[in-house]
Amino acid sequence: MFSGPKRPHDRVPLKLMKADWHSCLDSRVGFKGFAVPKEFQDKAVKFDFHGQPAELKHGSVVIAAITSCNKHQIKCNAWCWPCSKEGFGLQQYLNQQGFNIVGYGCTTCVWKLWGPLRRQLLQRFQKMVDIDFDKEPIGTGKDEEVYISKDIWPSTEEIAEVNSASM
Repeated sequence: MFSGPKRPHDRVPLKLMKADWHSCLDSRVGFKGFAVPKEFQDKAVKFDFHGQPAELKHGSVVIAAITSCNKHQIKCNAWCWPCSKEGFGLQQYLNQQGFNIVGYGCTTCVWKLWGPLRRQLLQRFQKMVDIDFDKEPIGTGKDEEVYISKDIWPSTEEIAEVNSASM
């Protein structure tokens, strides 16, 4: 599940995210609509960010949040703001990655909505919401290996283990 695109309580199943995003672009302005004319939906703006070429378009991820640890240390694009919620015993390592404390309780990632997936849930996607998570890569690790969501998503057993330990 993902939330948004405007309100954190508007949940979108991962498999439907790409289609939902395109529907939001097309729909009239409202809770989920942006009314972006078709001819502007794929428009990109190229710029230089700290000496790196960058590109933003509708749906670009510009904030990333880790609600706990991750398996593969996927790198953000330079313009993506990384943040983390304190309390998992990982802060010194997250600081080294650029994930500094942004708040307590409900932070920018609205972490409470994720329930038992907190353990290894990663939102540090290098691409954007216009992505098919079953097929398209979500990022490149520090080892330069390309990852898709199944590479980082916790297994049912891992979720059950965290759930049991939390009860």
